[in-house]
Amino acid sequence: MPYFWWEGITITGNLISGYSFAPTDNYLANQLFKQQIALTKTKDYSFLTSFYTINLMEQVDFYEQLATLLHNGIQLAPAFILLAQQNTNPIIQEILFYCGAEIEAGVNIKDILIKHERFFDTLARQTISIGLETGNLVAICTILSSHYKDKAFFKNKMRTVLLTPKITAVAILIVGLLLFIFFIPKLNSLFVTLNVPLSRSTQILMNISTFVRSTPFLYITGTLFFLISMITILKNKSCYLQNSLASCYYRIPFVRSIMTAWDQTTFFSFLTILLKSNITLPEALTIIEESLPKGKLQTTVKNLHEQVQAGQTLATAMTSHSLFFDTYQIAIIGIAQETASLPTAIQNIAQKTAAKIDTMIGRIMFWIGPILLLLLGFSIAILMLTIFSPLMELSAGLH
Repeated sequence: MPYFWWEGITITGNLISGYSFAPTDNYLANQLFKQQIALTKTKDYSFLTSFYTINLMEQVDFYEQLATLLHNGIQLAPAFILLAQQNTNPIIQEILFYCGAEIEAGVNIKDILIKHERFFDTLARQTISIGLETGNLVAICTILSSHYKDKAFFKNKMRTVLLTPKITAVAILIVGLLLFIFFIPKLNSLFVTLNVPLSRSTQILMNISTFVRSTPFLYITGTLFFLISMITILKNKSCYLQNSLASCYYRIPFVRSIMTAWDQTTFFSFLTILLKSNITLPEALTIIEESLPKGKLQTTVKNLHEQVQAGQTLATAMTSHSLFFDTYQIAIIGIAQETASLPTAIQNIAQKTAAKIDTMIGRIMFWIGPILLLLLGFSIAILMLTIFSPLMELSAGLH
């Protein structure tokens, strides 16, 4: 669908402009006329959409606003179109326009949402469908908004944890390049002039300096920069890249425990949403399994689903995954199943696990600074010792 920049005049004579999706100029003119705006100019700016991505907070805003509109009595199709007109992200705007038009045309909501899985994941599609069937869509939208907000909060926390190591790594890289490009070559010339014998470690540094200043190194650096840039641009658009980056986080010490705790929070949050939507436990586990990307959590949920379908209770099935679920969680769920209070108990576990993540991140942030400073100081000491050892040997020989 074309993405238009438009300009028009309001009923009061004010000049106004904006961006909007529309099949044709005439359709756009009719839509604006309903808002008491007379269209005067249009330009096709469809190329701009390739520069946009969808972030979690935009999903949070969508579900919050949709819940508000539905609560105030606005029907689903007009609500989608109204939110599309208000949204500034052309990708989301196009998705919402399509959804609103297809809902008005009477297309099944599941068929509509599955066409736009980039914005509506499996969990959202299933719960929205259930909310429409049960007349509980406002509550479902509120729960989904809370879920995506928690997810965005966790991602921001992880970025905070990894920011200090990234900055330190970049600083070390820049200082190292400056040493190898400008400082070490001068020392090498001095050593050659004075005919100073070099140790093996010092000779390795000289060889690295020569390579860093060579043309092949520039080609390699340029290629790496291009690949990193492409990964950065495409990671929000590619599920494969997101899953690959997530699997890398599991290999980082300290971060691994946070990722596991987040997986637990995700599982319990999903289960809370589905059980509160009056979905049975086996069906809820099926939906969660389909909603998750391939990985450790999906495999765990798949095994739980098979065990529950075979007749085991959830607590018993979780016992066989004691490396993933702790004793406290298993005990609480066992009691909750006996007292028929499973959704509330699972929600409490999700909240406690989220609080545990905050504690773990705080602990890591406390220790990461001193540890990095020690590593940086040790690296600099080794480098300086390697560089200046020939000079110290020369000085000792002169004396």
